[in-house]
Amino acid sequence: MDTLTHALVGTAVSDGFFRRRLGPLATPFALLASSLPDLDSVTYLISPEYAWAYHRGITHSFFPMLVAAPILGYLGYRISRREGSWLLWSLLAVLCLYLHTIFDLITSWGTMPLLPFSNARISWDIVPILDIFLTSVTAASFVANRILRWERIDYFINPLTFPIVHRHPRRQVAGDWVGRVALALVIVYLLIGWPPNRQTVRLAREELAKAGIEAVEVRALPIMFTYVAWDIAARDADGMIYNAVYSSYARAPMRFVRFQTLPAAAIRPVLATPEGRMFAWYSQGMFVADSIATPNGDQVRLHDRRFFTLTNPASSAFVMEFGIDDAGNVTASRAAQRALDGLDVREELRRLWELTRHGRDMDRIDDAIVEDD
Repeated sequence: MDTLTHALVGTAVSDGFFRRRLGPLATPFALLASSLPDLDSVTYLISPEYAWAYHRGITHSFFPMLVAAPILGYLGYRISRREGSWLLWSLLAVLCLYLHTIFDLITSWGTMPLLPFSNARISWDIVPILDIFLTSVTAASFVANRILRWERIDYFINPLTFPIVHRHPRRQVAGDWVGRVALALVIVYLLIGWPPNRQTVRLAREELAKAGIEAVEVRALPIMFTYVAWDIAARDADGMIYNAVYSSYARAPMRFVRFQTLPAAAIRPVLATPEGRMFAWYSQGMFVADSIATPNGDQVRLHDRRFFTLTNPASSAFVMEFGIDDAGNVTASRAAQRALDGLDVREELRRLWELTRHGRDMDRIDDAIVEDD
């Protein structure tokens, strides 16, 4: 989930349940606490592989949050000049931090909520990282609460009634319920999003089985902005990856494209390196390998097939490249993050609309690279 939506969810929690008991500082406190775990985004300034390894890591783990929440609560309690109680400030902090991780878990990127005890990357694949509905509802709640709780607006309407209106609780109660309704809509939206994901996975398994393919893992990953359109990634026992796109609205037949991978012996030296192990873990096993000849020798490339664009579905968004010498040893590695390289945003949105409304399939695959079943 993007940081803006995280912050807006935190303010909805504050406005709905804590604002009247903790005072006006509760909202900026919740906004900050909800955004805090994304401080690990600075890893992108170091290198892509560093970000792949550590983003959504320890700052998103439930266990460090239990330590951080009382500290944040105490700071909020002192900054607010002891308004409310330390326990209430800590409760608001822990809710904001935990909701941040939960809202990352419902996306497809992969989050590590169990560190330092386990580095398992967990993805529930319910909503995309950017979701229009979640952002819109929480943003509307934020704006409505700022208007409702800005008592001094009445002074400009009628200075004589300001002292009375200022003490009247109705607008504060209305602000509470705006936040609560927004959170209720978010919960309902997420509950509605779970069945389409499960249904898409089931349909994908059935289509693969009809083609005689036994998939050991199938995932349906929501495409940006909605959980109606899905990228599908499936892996068989030989490491082949099968990709398709699907619309829960149009329900057109799935057309899977198979991505070949190098034999296990050919990529074993690459996967024995720390960078290779990290990439296999980061891609959650949904990767394929190929090799190309370069002026400096052979190069083995690992392609993450979870994420791709509709305008260029054959190109993986995340790639790790390894140099190989004549003796078969790995000489160098380099990460390539190509999610936005050469992306025509207008064409991408047009194809997303076509997929959502009409179920258009992956018809721009280069058959020299990819084999159709």
